[in-house]
Amino acid sequence: MALCRLGVIAGEVNTMTAGKRRRGPDPMGRSFALIWSVSKSRTIATLVAGGLMAVASLAVYLIVYRAIAAVLDPAPGPEALAGYGAWLMAAILARYALIALAFTLSHQLAYAAQSQLRQALLAKLARVPMDFFTWRNPRTSAIS
Repeated sequence: MALCRLGVIAGEVNTMTAGKRRRGPDPMGRSFALIWSVSKSRTIATLVAGGLMAVASLAVYLIVYRAIAAVLDPAPGPEALAGYGAWLMAAILARYALIALAFTLSHQLAYAAQSQLRQALLAKLARVPMDFFTWRNPRTSAIS
């Protein structure tokens, strides 16, 4: 409840406009804006690595499909499968390298955003009056 009074609710904006408090969903997408503000280039690199990872994952299945089609050909020769093994190994290695890269970049980005969020929350808590957390509602006599 105390975090609600501070305006630290995820996905909501709590602002003062002409003396009136306005609360509602954040139209700008606060979580993505926070990640974008951490590092634009790292965000773009993470999105590109994730896309390439998806393409590499599909490439593995495409190569296996082509190899099966070559084997089921009416007159398959040994040269029909010669190149598929190397391409399949390269696609699998590229897939796992891109998975590692995408996960590493996304985790670095997430922890940097989490660090910024914690610092912003700590700065906001530093401005809170001392009796904020012990204030009792006179109607219910409960700590809010």
